[in-house]
Amino acid sequence: METKDIVSTIQSDLAMLNEEEQRRVMEYVRTLIEQKKKNHAQYVEDMMKLVGIGESGLGDGAEEHDHYIYGTPKKSKHEPENGLS
Repeated sequence: METKDIVSTIQSDLAMLNEEEQRRVMEYVRTLIEQKKKNHAQYVEDMMKLVGIGESGLGDGAEEHDHYIYGTPKKSKHEPENGLS
């Protein structure tokens, strides 16, 4: 189904609801949009951390990216070449 068809269907369906029901649908849609914005902001923040790993001089950034981004335990026990962890 194309976007224009989806929009048309939603408009038709909304017309069958009373004002309070329409308001609840609108609040739900706005909640979805806010969640998407938060997820995108978190994605951007995580990507910036990942970029920072590449510029940090850490020798194990690719292997240990979960550790540096999310703080999970390191997979390997060896230290990066510059001694950072």
